[in-house]
Amino acid sequence: MKTRRPSITKHLLVIISVVTLTSISCVAIADHAPTAEPEQIVITEPPKVVTVEVIGKEPSERPTADAAAPTPEETAKSATAIEIGEPINTPIPLSGRAITPENADQVELATLLETDLTRKIVWSSDGKWLVISSYHIHFYDAQTLEEVYVLDTVQWPNGTTISPDGTLLAAAYDGVKLWEMGSWGELRTLPGTDRTEDIAFSPDGKKLATATGNAVKLWETATGKELLTLPAGPTRAVAFSPSGQFIAASAGVAGQDIKLWDAETGEELHTFTGHTNWVQSITFSPDGRTLASACVDNTARLWDVATGRQLRVFTGHENQVTDVAFSPDGRLLASVSWDLTIKLWDVETGKQLRSLTGHSDWMWSVAFSPDGSMLASGANDDAVRLWSVP
Repeated sequence: MKTRRPSITKHLLVIISVVTLTSISCVAIADHAPTAEPEQIVITEPPKVVTVEVIGKEPSERPTADAAAPTPEETAKSATAIEIGEPINTPIPLSGRAITPENADQVELATLLETDLTRKIVWSSDGKWLVISSYHIHFYDAQTLEEVYVLDTVQWPNGTTISPDGTLLAAAYDGVKLWEMGSWGELRTLPGTDRTEDIAFSPDGKKLATATGNAVKLWETATGKELLTLPAGPTRAVAFSPSGQFIAASAGVAGQDIKLWDAETGEELHTFTGHTNWVQSITFSPDGRTLASACVDNTARLWDVATGRQLRVFTGHENQVTDVAFSPDGRLLASVSWDLTIKLWDVETGKQLRSLTGHSDWMWSVAFSPDGSMLASGANDDAVRLWSVP
């Protein structure tokens, strides 16, 4: 028995009939439509365009999606360079035993300060105070390393920092609060700052920047008046440049970028792109011409502040990098990571000079003393470690 094949001709007749009936139906509808002139509706597929904006210049050509997108380095090179002013404050003299690229291989553990779960370490600019932020905030005489006071009214504060003149303490706990150093009296709480991750004083101490929620906020220190709100996206880190001209903060939809603003006008000047995950910490070099960043992507990076260009990527950590710090002369960069190491890098060459170990849990903070003689590191273990050259 033969299988009967469907007739192709029959299927073609059915298709033609459907098309014909549809056409007749459309004509019939058109014959009963209002006599007014109908609007012409043109449906086209929207073109795919990529807009590249460079701060300080008008957008020029808008290349199609087929064109190669510029790399972050190319975009930064085409940006308008900005002028970098001189630092406002004069640093204290370097110690004769300052840690430098030349003696980094001699750095060793000097002493331990017993604390639990350290989150932030800060030296006052005059070298008098060493402040350790953990469950509470601990104050040490930086010369004798004796504990002087414990601010136990706060718990797990964020962004602990000291004003450049050493008279004020700021930390985020139920909002950003200000205290007077020495008397420890609370001065004020900045409104709407509950979700603050980091805080930075301007070099003259007159302003305070906070990384709060999805914005950077600028405040007048003396009155607590809000001066500027700078949209940033989720932000974890903020810093003032040594000249006081600029504010930098982690930014972007996932906190992976860094933005630079004019601290007076709030104008956005640069966006530094290159990291692929949350930026955890940022800091300016002592001369204000370079910015360093620490990121969850296991790298630390250097950026040119004037142009926004990425200068260097430091690789070598095996887990997220949580903090970075320049030595007082700007020649060394220290980085700490959840891989439980402190790495010392030569800023000029990018060479790793030393990897220090000893912490037993996730590391969060690193800071050079103002005279460069000591390096402090803090982690989720039981002590802050102080390193020096013998």
